[in-house]
Amino acid sequence: MANYKLLTFGDPELNGVFKIIKNEEEKFIGKIFGSKIEDNVIEQIVEISKTKGFMNCVMLPDAHAGECPVGVAIETRDYVHFNWIGSDIGCGISGVKFNLKPTPELVDRIAKNVLEEYTSINKIPSIGQGNHFFEIAEDKEGNMWFVIHSGSRGYGGLAYKAISKELKLLGINGVHKDSQLFKIFWKSFTNAELVADINRFKILDGARAGIEAKAIKIISTIHNTIKIRGNKVFHYKGAAHVNPGDYAIIPLNMRDGSLIIQATDKVAKLKYAINHGAGRVSSRSYFLMTHDESVLEGINYYSEKPPIDEAPEAYKDIMYDMEWLKSQGYIKPHPP
Repeated sequence: MANYKLLTFGDPELNGVFKIIKNEEEKFIGKIFGSKIEDNVIEQIVEISKTKGFMNCVMLPDAHAGECPVGVAIETRDYVHFNWIGSDIGCGISGVKFNLKPTPELVDRIAKNVLEEYTSINKIPSIGQGNHFFEIAEDKEGNMWFVIHSGSRGYGGLAYKAISKELKLLGINGVHKDSQLFKIFWKSFTNAELVADINRFKILDGARAGIEAKAIKIISTIHNTIKIRGNKVFHYKGAAHVNPGDYAIIPLNMRDGSLIIQATDKVAKLKYAINHGAGRVSSRSYFLMTHDESVLEGINYYSEKPPIDEAPEAYKDIMYDMEWLKSQGYIKPHPP
């Protein structure tokens, strides 16, 4: 039996997109902004709601279960929970727009250079593994984009391991934001975020070597981060942190490319967050067991091995949810 209740209000057309989560005691613990949110991730949120300082959360269209819930923004009062963010501290996405139309020859040259120079798992800068990628895209106006999704590589993992070890020794989870312990952890955490940011931009800069083109727009957002506003602490796990007016790149899948949106003033009601992607429909291991290379047919990719677990079918179709968020005024498309 579920240990929570879902309540839907307003226009019947919104059913399945916007819902309120209450626990067994009828306490409000969060809001859902997505039509394809599975029970297991809601159950994880219910468990998290019992932790120190928890206030409530927002679940975005790409929300899914992981070691901790992914695709969520969690608000606490005073207490910081580093374990909700995980080891890939500072993971994010950055994109650069060029006043140049990508040709097959140019794409081929850039992709081969990136594959050779920035895919080693033993060095920085490096794209990394999993759903991390480098994409060469073309927008509706014919301009070329470099888009990279990557994180802090091993540095964030080391920082997280040290923080987790200390918390375990002390027998605690959250730490008060005004404590000396928090200040020590925060230094390691923000350093890992800096490494992640430098990693992305070194790859973007290296990828454009030898290209006679002017960068005319840069967009960068962080997906795994913590922001403090007064006594409120916002935890973003697989959720892009955005302020009103900020742009964000939201990757859909290898076939459909990415969306570019602009956050409005109403993004405050989403805890200054927007989804960081489409969200997986199944685990990597299960998808690999049940699919073969045919799912990559028609996809132009460069990889040391076929990325079957990153095929379009491995991800949700979130366009209905994105249109709803736009219709309700949380985001604007770019260009509008």
